[in-house]
Amino acid sequence: MAVTEYNCTNAFAEEWGDWVATFSPFKIGLYTVSPSKSAAGTECTGGGYARINGTLLARSGGIPGTVWNEAEFAFGTPSVGWGVVVAIGVHKADGTLWFWIPVTPGINCPAGAPVSITTETLIEYIS
Repeated sequence: MAVTEYNCTNAFAEEWGDWVATFSPFKIGLYTVSPSKSAAGTECTGGGYARINGTLLARSGGIPGTVWNEAEFAFGTPSVGWGVVVAIGVHKADGTLWFWIPVTPGINCPAGAPVSITTETLIEYIS
């Protein structure tokens, strides 16, 4: 069964509940080589690239409840190509990689083309 926004949010809330708010704010990073348990992966660099901020809200409304509020994660427009993104990393505020999400197919990030990822797209990658 594919993961939907409802059951992804529901599972997230049931598993971690309000605890997730302790990692807010967090950072989202883009990777051209996926991280793994044994390797850090290769994060995009140069051309205006920077991790972006995200915020998790404390769960509200019981289960299911909302645990994030970002509609879109906008990385800006690369001045030089960032390559093909094959993973999205979620980092704690201190920079520690919390988890990563494989991106299939990869996202091409050429110079001059704005890069953004919606929450719905993230859910599709998770499913």
